[in-house]
Amino acid sequence: MSRASIVERARELPRAEIAGIGRFTVAGRHHDFTITWDDRKRAGAWHRAALTAWGFAPGDSVLITSVSCEGIWTAGFAQALRDLGVVFALAESYSWDARRVATFARRVPLAAVFGLGRETAEALAATASLDVLASVPHLFARPDAVPILRGADLDPVLFTPIGPTVAVECPERAGGHVDAERWSLRAVDGQLRLSFADGRPGGLSDVPLGVGGTIRTGRCACGSDDPRVLLA
Repeated sequence: MSRASIVERARELPRAEIAGIGRFTVAGRHHDFTITWDDRKRAGAWHRAALTAWGFAPGDSVLITSVSCEGIWTAGFAQALRDLGVVFALAESYSWDARRVATFARRVPLAAVFGLGRETAEALAATASLDVLASVPHLFARPDAVPILRGADLDPVLFTPIGPTVAVECPERAGGHVDAERWSLRAVDGQLRLSFADGRPGGLSDVPLGVGGTIRTGRCACGSDDPRVLLA
C-alpha cells in the first residue's frame, strides 16, 4: 500500500454531501455555516480572477502567511494558485515564524506575499528585516499590518478576512472586492453585515461582522461588478 494507492481508493468512495463546515467568531459568538462543493468551486474561480487581475502567471512564486484554522479564507485562494500554476509556500502568521518570511523573501524571487499580519510585520520590524520585503512586487496585507508596512515605505494591498469571506483589492486600489455571487453585504450605521447571496435555508442572514466600513457598488474600473469594502 502506498500513498498513491490510498488516494486512488479514496477517489472511488462516495463523496460527502457537503465539503465542510466553516466557523468565524464575532464578539465571542461563533457562527457556523455549511460549505458546499459548489461553494468550493466558486471560491477557486473567484480568487483565480482576482489573481489574474494582478498579472500572476504560471511559474510565479508566492508566500502565504496564515494559520491552519483560516482554511475558510485560504482554501479557495490556494486552489486558484494551483489552477494558475503559481508555486506557493506557507509560513505561520505568528511572530515566531517571521524569520521564515524573511528567509523566503531573501532567497526566492517572490511575486507576492499574501496575508501579512501585525505579528509578522512587528517581528520583522523588531529585527530590522522589513526591508527584505521591498523587493517583493505585491504585499497583500491585513489591516493591522498596513500602518507598519507603510511606515517602512512599503505599499501594501488590502487582503482581509471579514466574517466568512475575504476582501481583496484590485489594481485600482479602490477598496477590497467581495464575491457578490456568494455573499451579500450591507452597511448599517457604519457597521458591515453579511448574508449568503442565495438565501439558502439555515444559512447566514444579516450577520453583524463587527467590522466598521462602507460598501461601494457599481462597476469598478477593473471591470468587476463585485462590491468593494472600504474599512473605517
